[in-house]
Amino acid sequence: GEGRGFICTNALSATPVATPPESGSSTLYLIGSDGYLHILDVGTGNEKDSPIQVFDNPYPKPYGLNLYNNVIFTTTGQRCGGNANELYAIDLTNRKVIHSDPGQGGIWGVAGPAIDSQGEVFFASGDGPYDPANGLLGTTFQGYTFSNDHLTLKDYYTPSDYEWLTARDLDINATPVIFPWHGQDVLVGSGKVGAFYLVSTKDMGGSNHETPLYRTPLFSNANVNFQ
Repeated sequence: GEGRGFICTNALSATPVATPPESGSSTLYLIGSDGYLHILDVGTGNEKDSPIQVFDNPYPKPYGLNLYNNVIFTTTGQRCGGNANELYAIDLTNRKVIHSDPGQGGIWGVAGPAIDSQGEVFFASGDGPYDPANGLLGTTFQGYTFSNDHLTLKDYYTPSDYEWLTARDLDINATPVIFPWHGQDVLVGSGKVGAFYLVSTKDMGGSNHETPLYRTPLFSNANVNFQ
């Protein structure tokens, strides 16, 4: 089918990922517009194994692929091809594909999800419904564990002014960065509002899920002249 301009282009959108040199394998993984994960030999470009169907429909819009412990993680945005905005895990050992549920607001980080030192997976959702009791977490940093073919929401942090942010389309729109600090992993994220959020991956937002380690002042648009 024909894409919708720059939103759903029906083209490749996910940065591929390759096996690390120390693995002894030269394999490149990419998701095509057919919605399948293709497994290629780096040297020849030939397919090394049969593709794995990741998405229900063709023309998805996945973002950067990240490989950890023989599992590839990616996220999707803008529901292209009718595919939900979710976190996807592709287990290369058993070729199973697992996705989080329910779908979220747009997940815009083009580098895909981030992974901490414990193998937990993090992404940020953009504008969308906010109803934690039903798993709907718009404008929220979310952390998942992957074990025994299950993706499980471990914790989340939602800016306390999420309603104000959502009303102004000020999405959290970048892949978070995770770095070690004083014996813990700290996640840093940002978005259109122009501030940075720092949260611990062990306790993302406190008991109310709205308390970060630190939220910076605005680095841009200090007059808060948002439309």
